[in-house]
Amino acid sequence: FLSPVPSTGDENLNAAIQRFNVVVATTGLCSELIAVMYSSVALNKLTETNSAPAESVMALLMRDCEVAWLGTNVCFLLGLMCAVTMVGLRAWIMTGRDFGVLPASLTMAALLVMTSIINDGISAGDGEEAGLRFGADFMSLVMRFGQCLLTKILAGTNPLLAVAGVVAAGGTSIAVLRMNAGGRH
Repeated sequence: FLSPVPSTGDENLNAAIQRFNVVVATTGLCSELIAVMYSSVALNKLTETNSAPAESVMALLMRDCEVAWLGTNVCFLLGLMCAVTMVGLRAWIMTGRDFGVLPASLTMAALLVMTSIINDGISAGDGEEAGLRFGADFMSLVMRFGQCLLTKILAGTNPLLAVAGVVAAGGTSIAVLRMNAGGRH
């Protein structure tokens, strides 16, 4: 996968896929690093502070570590999905459109299986029929995580989080504008 990209004759498509692959790679790596940060901080918090008793570990996590638990899980799973996607994209780029359908299909199948496994685990919650759940599926975890982050931003309790959101949104906007203008800068 580290070899130079062969020319397939469809340079515009290859260039677009290569740019998308860079975005996926960046998103995946940053997601994994954020997951490590959330889990490290949560572990430290759980071991260094006295927590009030809770009915279960799930209840403790929901009460004291919701954002960290959501952040760890959402970012870790997103990073894994990005890693699988990068393999499929790189295989497509290296083999061309005709054969690239095979690795793209295998990658999509793997992503669907991963999502199915994730959704089964999330929907089970703490295992009790009317028990505790962070969400019904992966997308509900993503939405809840986003809601928690937005709440922190709007409460003004984490200005760096707000700046990070502005930087990410601004960079995305600039990239989209440049792509629409036909530039490669």
